[in-house]
Amino acid sequence: MKFPTWSRRGLVVAEHPLAALMGRDALRRGGSFADAVVATSAMLSVVTPHLCSLGGDFFGLFCLRKKKKGFP
Repeated sequence: MKFPTWSRRGLVVAEHPLAALMGRDALRRGGSFADAVVATSAMLSVVTPHLCSLGGDFFGLFCLRKKKKGFP
C-alpha cells in the first residue's frame, strides 16, 4: 500500500516513500507542481533505477481548486 505525503499546498504519491518526500519538500519550499514532479521523478530514478530512469516516463495530475466560502 502506498502512503501519500501531505503538505499544505498539495499531495504527492510515489512508488517509493523517499520520492514522495522529495516531492513534498519541493512543495513546502514554495515550488510549483512542475517542481514537485521533477523532484519526485529524479528521486525515483535513484531509488528504483530498474523501474524508471532519467528521461523516462512520468505523469502528474493536478486540480485547480476554486476558493469557496469557509476554505482557506
